Amino acid sequence: MSAATTGLADALFARLGPGYAAHASAQCLSDSPDGRRVTELRFRPRDARRRELRIIAKEFATDTGAATYTAMKALEAAEAGRRDGAPLAVPRALFYDPRLRTLALEVAPGRPYRELVREEGFTADLGLVGGALAALHALDVPSLRVATIDDHVAELMRPRPEELAAALPERAQLVANVLAGLRARGRAIAYAPVPVHRDFHLGQLFRDRDRDRVAVIDWDLVARGDAALDLGNFAVHLRTRVPHAAPRGLDAFLAGYAARAGDGAFARLALYEALTYLRLACKRVRLKPVGWREDAVRMLHLAEARLG
Repeated sequence: MSAATTGLADALFARLGPGYAAHASAQCLSDSPDGRRVTELRFRPRDARRRELRIIAKEFATDTGAATYTAMKALEAAEAGRRDGAPLAVPRALFYDPRLRTLALEVAPGRPYRELVREEGFTADLGLVGGALAALHALDVPSLRVATIDDHVAELMRPRPEELAAALPERAQLVANVLAGLRARGRAIAYAPVPVHRDFHLGQLFRDRDRDRVAVIDWDLVARGDAALDLGNFAVHLRTRVPHAAPRGLDAFLAGYAARAGDGAFARLALYEALTYLRLACKRVRLKPVGWREDAVRMLHLAEARLG
């Protein structure tokens, strides 16, 4: 357990009181090169009739967790005001400790969508995901900043496209063409900004069957922007990560979305699919898996085709 996580466990115990054991067990869920670490803490009750308490501790390398906490509380307040039975759940942000740069979060209810991909009924589960995303886009959260196509390029791509071009000098012009096309089309479109997750994919989703909802995690990038951004990102991730389910699954996802929000954003879907393909090409450079050069070039050609 890291010093920050130990400190957070102590802070949580002080809030929980004597009903729970002073020492928590901890399991690291992820540890990113950028300094973010996610740990699940479990507090054992002293009274066997009470349930074990599980809390997610998210440590940040900088003070950005404070902004995530503020954004999540704004989303929580907007979601609490709904009365339409929307299938969206945003796990609560419990508190942020600036000294430890750590955010304490409620555990997302349900099973990870990544575990459901081979199960019968997965397509129907994707329809519910579409409805949950539409519910997010319908929330009124004016305090969130507006993010433009230039912001997405600057903030979502690691490394930057210029570094991708440097890593693939023979494809530098292709990178430049894709980037220019994204910026030109992105600045030309008109849309009403809505809350967008900006990293919406299966790894962020949990299927809560008890309440027939989809819980969404990882709100570090949330802003207001074009609803089609989340749609395009999810479509590309289905095609690249779950190809066996992509054709019918994407249809179910979009139908679930349209049932709540209409299909107006679909006209801009290709633009953000291109953005996501470029983002994935940049990611190949960062991670350098086997065959990364060929895969990055393939992603660039897919981006170019979506802009065509």
